[in-house]
Amino acid sequence: MKSMLKNFFMPVAFFAFLYMAEGENGNTVSRKEPVVACLGRIVPGEKVMYPASPDPVSRVVKELRVKRGDMVKKDQMLATTYSIGPASASLKKAKALVALAETKLNILKAGEPYAAILNQEAETQCSETALKIARANLEFETKEDSSRKEIHYAKANVNETSENFQHARELLEKMKVPRPLDLFAAEKELDAAIAERSIAEANLELSFIRAPIDGKVIEIFTYPGEPIGENGLLALADVSNMAVEAQVYISDIKKIKIGANAVISGDGLSGKSTGKVVEITEMVDFNSVFSPDPASFADRRIVKVRIKLDSNDPASKVVNSQVTVEIYGE
Repeated sequence: MKSMLKNFFMPVAFFAFLYMAEGENGNTVSRKEPVVACLGRIVPGEKVMYPASPDPVSRVVKELRVKRGDMVKKDQMLATTYSIGPASASLKKAKALVALAETKLNILKAGEPYAAILNQEAETQCSETALKIARANLEFETKEDSSRKEIHYAKANVNETSENFQHARELLEKMKVPRPLDLFAAEKELDAAIAERSIAEANLELSFIRAPIDGKVIEIFTYPGEPIGENGLLALADVSNMAVEAQVYISDIKKIKIGANAVISGDGLSGKSTGKVVEITEMVDFNSVFSPDPASFADRRIVKVRIKLDSNDPASKVVNSQVTVEIYGE
């Protein structure tokens, strides 16, 4: 009896094994017939980015800081344009004006230089002493019954020295305490200089071309000395999240469910890759991936289906290549 059961189950197990195949990453995919077979393209992340110069005037590349195949981080500098020279000079000038305005304001806040204040204090004391002498002289002339001419002269001298003393004292007070209007004007001058510096910094930033995402440089379109064209500076792809954009005929879309297994094959892949359906778009389009079979329909309406690959390699090395997609049911 055991021998009969053994002879029965071994062929069953063998044929069951034939109906299973392993993908490149070790996941098993049923060898039953797919519910949908279509064409597609290997795509990185959400899409391929084509960074260009943010400056609409200066678009000639001066320095290229990456090469094909480099991995870059978001905001990393990729290249500079020839506007960097005048922009750097403008920023240097703006920084100097800020420093000058700060110095003027600090001097006003601190008052006049200490030596100047000391000189004015000495002059004020001299004026005060002269006033005391003039008053004493007037008093003396009055007591001595001097002539009207001498008394008049003494009074005039008192008035003059009094005015000199008052002027010297007021000037000393002004030197010690800065005037509010002067401070206000100096502060506004500093604000204007800081604003000019911000503008200069922004203009300098326009000379830099930075990476909009983390990714891999898969192609370079513009080199130093060349103007950046419609293709941008280079092609930057997020190869950490590889996927396939399958183009499914609208008549077949009802057969596909989110989470369905898929097998991908193509000339650039060493064997088969596996993945799962993660998105079914809701917009009908015309297919842009064409079959080499002349008998196939090349103008049928399609819906794009996104398939997340189980493994990024080797798909990351053949971005945008055409592949064949088989999508399975439950």
